[in-house]
Amino acid sequence: MFDKNGRYVPLGVSQKLGKDWCLIELFCARETPDPKNRSEVFERVFMIAVSCGDDVAASRLLEFVFGAIDDAHLLAFVDDKRGELRPGKECEKAKRAAIDSRVETAKKLWDRLPESESKTIRVFVAQDETAPERVPGPTMVKTRVALLKEIAGGWAAADDEGVAALDFDFLVTAKYPFLEYKKALFEAVRGASGRASQRRIAYALAKVARCRDGEIATELRRILSVGWARTGDERMNARMIQAIAPAEKASGPALDFLTKTVEEFAVFDRGMSALRESLQNDDGTYRRDRTVTLIYTGPRQAVITSVFDAMFDKYGDRLPSSGEVNAANAKFEDQCDVVRKWISEGSGGDGAFVIVRLLLKRQHEAEPILTREAVIGR
Repeated sequence: MFDKNGRYVPLGVSQKLGKDWCLIELFCARETPDPKNRSEVFERVFMIAVSCGDDVAASRLLEFVFGAIDDAHLLAFVDDKRGELRPGKECEKAKRAAIDSRVETAKKLWDRLPESESKTIRVFVAQDETAPERVPGPTMVKTRVALLKEIAGGWAAADDEGVAALDFDFLVTAKYPFLEYKKALFEAVRGASGRASQRRIAYALAKVARCRDGEIATELRRILSVGWARTGDERMNARMIQAIAPAEKASGPALDFLTKTVEEFAVFDRGMSALRESLQNDDGTYRRDRTVTLIYTGPRQAVITSVFDAMFDKYGDRLPSSGEVNAANAKFEDQCDVVRKWISEGSGGDGAFVIVRLLLKRQHEAEPILTREAVIGR
């Protein structure tokens, strides 16, 4: 688990858990000696608390569940001398894996919670007479708050936009039959929205616009709008206001169409982000002999342009060598193959197409020597 300063603390040395840890440690040592499998044991204990209707114990046990998941991913990276995580790419990768695992576990446990519990209230049966009546009511509210905060935190922290979209979809589509559950959702999204990117909040706003529960849609729009303003710079906010200002007096059908168009573009844009990554090297930078630009020409249309610089030979010849031309053509074909695969997998949504363009230029000159272009789409 992580303390309030963001520092990783293994379960066995966490003072926050107090004497409860000793009891759980004894149970787990007997049941599962390997720390990597202890989260499953904690989940079983958690479900026992849920079956008993013990909300306080269940919410407390979630700390053990999530802490055990962190241990399974991160214990191998703890520096024995300093007691801290060793920095590095593999450690960061393990942190992301731990977050994803925590979120998936939270989703699973949410689905296993009872939707309600029967409670007794008194109802009027006559002017001065009441009688007891059993009605469904909220249950495990503290536990639901903790689970929703975990999922919302994963939505804000996810590296992959597709994963983030799935996390937010879960938050919006889960069942909230009681006001207490809705308040838990609002609290979770409010806390996470300040850490989410504007692009992520934009998708969330488009998703919320299609939510059938009017109360949830209204409140989440307000929360996300505040989060948008907090996470973006003034220039970005001004651009967004300028973009939506013409739709201020649009009709209802027009606004529905705009919402649908924005949602479709969000799917396409997430796909394009993955496509651009596939055109990069493993170190996260574009190949040194070219620059790559991306321009959107429609909700599901884009132009990817690669510019290769032709080098002067040792005699000062200004024409590119045949080797450079062949290399540029080969890389262009490689790009086309990557885009064709991306299109065939449906990563950009229905109707997506991409123009792949190659420009081979002399250094410091505007006019290209060689131009190639391919239109790839469904």
